[in-house]
Amino acid sequence: MLFELVPLAVIGITLALFLGNILANQLSQEMLRQDLTMQQNSGEWNPLEELGYRFDLTHEEMLESYEVGLNTTTVSLFYSIGLGTISIAIIIPIIHATNINPKKLLTLNQQ
Repeated sequence: MLFELVPLAVIGITLALFLGNILANQLSQEMLRQDLTMQQNSGEWNPLEELGYRFDLTHEEMLESYEVGLNTTTVSLFYSIGLGTISIAIIIPIIHATNINPKKLLTLNQQ
């Protein structure tokens, strides 16, 4: 069971990692774009500017510099947690199944 499910888990984790990264990047870019558009259109008061903090970036520069990415720490943590969870989910039922007395199972089925 372990040798069958681990390759499938690796494929699933890889797809989840990279597709999740693409979706998160697109979603965060769109949310930032909408937030910047709303701020421009509303002309709302910014308390940070009143305190002397000025932002020299234009909205286009901010959108270009904002990026969701993967680094080695994120990828290794994602794989280790995913494979660890799958290993535990496989090993616990195997241990339970090997500890069951077959005679006891047969007598329970006959009753």
